[in-house]
Amino acid sequence: MSPFSQIRNRISQVFGLTERANWNDEVRSAVEGLAEERRWTLEETALRCRQDSSVLLDLAGRLTVGETHFFRHPVHFEEIAKLVQTRLANFSRGAALWSAGCASGEEPYSIAMAIESQLGEPGIRRISITGTDINTGALQKARRAYYSAWSFRGTAPWVISRYFEGDSSRGSHLRDPAVRGSVSFELQGIEQRAAGFPAKSLDVIMFRNVAIYLRADTLARIYAAFRRILTDDGLLFLGPSDPRPTPDLFQPDKAENTILRPTTADVEKHRRFSYPSPKPAPRRQVSELGPTDARSRPSRPKQSHQSKHPPPRAMAIPNVPPVPGATLAEAARKLGDRGELEQALSIANTLIDAEPGSAAAYLLRGQLLLGASRLEGATQDLRRATFLGPDQPLTRYWYATALHGGGSHRATVAQLQETKRLLEDRSPNSLLEDGETPVSELLGAVMLMLETLV
Repeated sequence: MSPFSQIRNRISQVFGLTERANWNDEVRSAVEGLAEERRWTLEETALRCRQDSSVLLDLAGRLTVGETHFFRHPVHFEEIAKLVQTRLANFSRGAALWSAGCASGEEPYSIAMAIESQLGEPGIRRISITGTDINTGALQKARRAYYSAWSFRGTAPWVISRYFEGDSSRGSHLRDPAVRGSVSFELQGIEQRAAGFPAKSLDVIMFRNVAIYLRADTLARIYAAFRRILTDDGLLFLGPSDPRPTPDLFQPDKAENTILRPTTADVEKHRRFSYPSPKPAPRRQVSELGPTDARSRPSRPKQSHQSKHPPPRAMAIPNVPPVPGATLAEAARKLGDRGELEQALSIANTLIDAEPGSAAAYLLRGQLLLGASRLEGATQDLRRATFLGPDQPLTRYWYATALHGGGSHRATVAQLQETKRLLEDRSPNSLLEDGETPVSELLGAVMLMLETLV
């Protein structure tokens, strides 16, 4: 076996990174860059990888993508702040949180700022946040805590004015000592760090947009480790496109399927991963976190929601309980998440009757049916949604998911390849039709599915 092949296989074995498109070129570039910096031959580099774990860690870090920004997916940080507030009010111990795959630190610092803004300095001093990554450069940036304008995209102005100094359009430094002091960073792989946590010692694990890059066998071990180290009422946070753990380990929260809770009752075990459950509504808007007095936390103001295809006001939905502040499409999603499928489908049917040419309405009903494992009906609706919105990658992704569930291998691959083509024509950081999912995340999920099918 060539030295290059030895290094490539060793990285995959130790860190569980899946071999994505252009993998050989990426590994070769990383190896050549390291060898040039250290003035080693390829053979010497391969030998060092076997003998020195820090060398292998350096190489693996060069192969990871650290795309992140402050308060990405804000509802996650709201839920963390609520959980920690409950912990500190009811237990004498503090709270322990882990940002697994923290990149350059925006995520763990966002956790700390969310908690400090609600509980003040006394609260932030009772928590510990561990951020781990295998990218040395990213962790150096995290420890410096100096960020460019790109890290602040979409960040609320109060966050910048309260916690940072400098011009956010050019670069800002995180100045708050309590926030910085609550976060520690470690250069370590996820499996290795998970093994070091005691059982039921963590209240929160953030593992967002990492699972899509890992092999299935590695991911199975990681999720099992997460279940061991997370408290029974703790929370696991995933990215929208991350493969989900099996239901014997974790169950999705009814209101937000990227938030998972440990399974405490015996459930039939499944050996295979599932891709994310459908989320059949436009992006749920959430109130921004904001600073409050540490002694009290006012209720968040309700926000209005606008559907992409609003039905007439006079439309009546019999036997469907009202969902305050929600549009019909969002009400259907909420009812579906609560398991009230027939009522959710009643709303979806009404939306289709009101606007038969709406791709969004057929996508909504198709996702509801897919979530209920009604594959035939789901496939029909998602096929129609794809016909009505042929340039919408998310719609094609869910159509491919339904085809895959029905065993249509060739058709699944064809739809995934077309989805990939549509995504490659877009900017990686742009958002898709749900207003939430970045192009890069869906492309990662599509590539992972294609690699398992082709």
